[in-house]
Amino acid sequence: MNIFVIIVTYNGMKWIDKCINSVLNSTLYAKIILIDNGSTDGTLEYISNNFPQAIILPNQKNLGFGKANNLGIEYALSHNCDYVYLLNQDAWIEENTLEILVKTLNKHKDFGIISPIQITASKKNIDKNFAKYCSKEHCKNIFDDFILHKEIQDIYEIDFVMAAHWLIARKCLEKVGGFNPSFPHYGEDDNYLQRLKFHNIKFGISPFAFGVHDREYRELSKNKIIHMNYIEYIKIASNITTKASHKAKKIFRNFLTSFNLCLKFFTLKPFGLFFSFLFNLKKIKMNNKISINSDFAFLNLN
Repeated sequence: MNIFVIIVTYNGMKWIDKCINSVLNSTLYAKIILIDNGSTDGTLEYISNNFPQAIILPNQKNLGFGKANNLGIEYALSHNCDYVYLLNQDAWIEENTLEILVKTLNKHKDFGIISPIQITASKKNIDKNFAKYCSKEHCKNIFDDFILHKEIQDIYEIDFVMAAHWLIARKCLEKVGGFNPSFPHYGEDDNYLQRLKFHNIKFGISPFAFGVHDREYRELSKNKIIHMNYIEYIKIASNITTKASHKAKKIFRNFLTSFNLCLKFFTLKPFGLFFSFLFNLKKIKMNNKISINSDFAFLNLN
């Protein structure tokens, strides 16, 4: 198996030792591709000096999550990868995580992506956002199987899990491509899974593999709340599985949320971002067509 772990860094000194060492200590060997988004805290220099094994692709500016990961995916595909593993800089894996996920995904050919159970840094709790998407509404049978002591499956289909830990099969990348560049930061993983569904490829989680995502003490700032409201416009407009009439209704509802945020935070920034969305709508629609009609969408493999 030719496996590449892709790590995008931006001022990640707090976590980088745990993140990279977890890959180096894996029971299944994987090459590391590190894309640095213009760190100013010494992250890039530290990695260069302490982890010569890593293939480093430095950027002069912050490209965001999706565009930076696309650079790593392009490199992995051009070097004959069988799988890529997307790993956040604030995340790390257990020794057997990769081995379990690769065996499971190799067994279930109708799945294109699999995630481990994502847990907090203390390893005492499941990541709260991950747990939200493990509900019966989004992931059929998993709670019933555990609580009622039924036979545990090795993979469960699920609607969404954040891309802090994703193992992606090459066949999935060949069909679906990379991340949609319409998204500046956040929302690109939602869009990718919508496109996965459009192409009739399944997304799952393994109940036997675990990965840490160290974010349990972070608070949602005012600026991030406003930014995520802006991202919601792009998510709605970029969803190729939703009819235009339904998109219009959702955009109007999100506009009402923008209005409420203006009142709540005494700022016109949500309205400004709404007009930015309208300005970029033509490009968003063009990217939608690319994601439907192109294999290796958004990836430059020349």
